[in-house]
Parts: sequence; structure tokens; C-alpha cells
Amino acid sequence: MPTKNPPGRPSGYSAELADEICARMNEGRSLKSICEDADMPTQKMVFRWLAKNETFRQKYRACAEIRADALHEIMQSTALTPLNGDIVTLKKTKDGTFIEKRTGDNVERSKLIVHTLMWQIARMAPKKYGDKQSVELAGKDGGDIGVSVRGEATNAVRSVVSALTKGRATSGSGADEVDKPRSGGSDRPAGT
Repeated sequence: MPTKNPPGRPSGYSAELADEICARMNEGRSLKSICEDADMPTQKMVFRWLAKNETFRQKYRACAEIRADALHEIMQSTALTPLNGDIVTLKKTKDGTFIEKRTGDNVERSKLIVHTLMWQIARMAPKKYGDKQSVELAGKDGGDIGVSVRGEATNAVRSVVSALTKGRATSGSGADEVDKPRSGGSDRPAGT
């Protein structure tokens, strides 16, 4: 008669277990805290699944973005809610040290929580909450930007502009409007 495995943590991948992990992540819980639950696999096992299973990996990434939204809500709540408690300060006097204790809003603790959550959220959903910003430049009415270069750098700039505009219509874009170098090769405007 075959022996049964003793009850314990699940170790084999199943779509149902993956869905439950994702559901708990969507509530804002970390993978570490989820894997501490008795009915969940170890964190090491989940990382193995992520390495081997593309479907689970895609689900996990989507859940990380949803978790970022949940943590964003927690961050806002933390920032807007006083964190009352005892604040203890050690002070040194000529007679020795003493402890000053007061009760009130622990602003420093709230700042730490908010900044930690901001850091985590920016990494979970960088497109939505990340610090990276992109800037797009456009000419008049959303068109291309005209370039005017004088002096010795004209040929280099002309080849860069050509490479950037390759495959696009250049009429009226300013790409062909690079000035020819003046005699003397100076980059200064005429008359200076």
C-alpha cells in the first residue's frame, strides 16, 4: 500500500494556487507575507515557478502593478492619518542623561512609511509611479523641429539628422535645411 505524503505546504504548481497567490497580492500583501501562510508554498518554491512558468510570470507581473495601486492607497491613508503614540527622546544634560517622553503625532515615522512605500511602488509599476520622465520635443503644430547648424560641425550634424529622419518624409521638416558652413569655420553668427 503506497504511503501518503504528510499534510504540509503545497509544492506543486497549480493554476488555482497561482490565482490565490495573485488574489492575495492584489490586496496589497507582499509575497513574503503570503508565503508565511500555512496553506501557501514557500517563497523559494514560488520563485521556482516564476522562473519556469511564463503564464504565471505574466500573471505575477500584472498582480505586482495592481499591488502597487493597493499600496498607493495605503500610502495616501498613512500620509493623511496621524500616527499617534509615544515619542521618546534621549537628552544629555550636565547632570547626566534623561528621557523625554511625549505623546503626539509621530510625523517622522509616517514619513518613513510613506517614503518606503513610494520607493516600492515606483519599482512595482515604474510606468505609472516611477521617477523617470520623458520629454518629447515637437515643432510648430506638432511637426518636426528645424535644425540650423553653422561651422565645421555641419557635416556631422547633417549625417545625424539624416539618420534620425531616415524613412520619414522630410519635406518641410527642417532636416534638409542645414546651413552650409561659412568661410572661416566659425560657429558664431555673422557680424560678431
